[in-house]
Amino acid sequence: MALWQNIFVKKQIVMKVSELKKERQSTEYEFWKIVLDTLLAQTLWKEKKNTNLVVFKKNEYSNFLEDCATWEFPNMKKQVIRKPNKKITEIQFLIGDITVITLKSYYATYHINILNNWYSFYNRETLYKRLYQFLQAFPSFYLEGVAEYRIFTQNINKQYKMRQIAQDSICVVIDKMMTENGYLYHLKFQENACLLKVKMKKTKVLEISLPYKTFTSRLGEIIETIKLIEQTIETSKIRFNLSGYGYYIDWKNAKK
Repeated sequence: MALWQNIFVKKQIVMKVSELKKERQSTEYEFWKIVLDTLLAQTLWKEKKNTNLVVFKKNEYSNFLEDCATWEFPNMKKQVIRKPNKKITEIQFLIGDITVITLKSYYATYHINILNNWYSFYNRETLYKRLYQFLQAFPSFYLEGVAEYRIFTQNINKQYKMRQIAQDSICVVIDKMMTENGYLYHLKFQENACLLKVKMKKTKVLEISLPYKTFTSRLGEIIETIKLIEQTIETSKIRFNLSGYGYYIDWKNAKK
């Protein structure tokens, strides 16, 4: 489906969001939440800009559901749920045995649940047309998305395993290196790199970044770098500190 070509311009964003999540179980939720925005922008939310949220009056949403209940989509099953008085309370759309979309009023402005995310309607004048377009496009979008998500998770798991291997290797190699040379150290594992903190003389701490992908190329220079900084500290005639880049400083307006 052509939509996925546009959606996966955002693939790097999706990747970044999932990597930053501490709970890896939330990856699927984040994946669908991000990619759905593109489909919604081209269908249900096409006139979202400069339009108001749709708020249904009493019993108005039930009548709206009656109209939607007449729609049929060949690749999506439908379940209509009614009260004892025959009024529709919700419509569920299923692909296979999975409920993927539910039309149901949730508070004042949320009227559709897509893959466990609640969304609002915009622009009452085009609502029926855009909602129909969305529901019509969704089955093929979803099936392609399942395949993409499978590839996506395989890549995530591969990256996760590679990072774990790198972290384990860094722990072993750095511990041996620091112990043999008599340095106290601390390792801080970050998203893409490990930060090695080495205690220097005169209460100073040296920080060395070891990227997971390239840390092996830096191992031979660590002790040399530490000794160079030690020598600089010992021979310097003035007291100084080195720190990370100061983001709190407005460098654009700093004096040169």
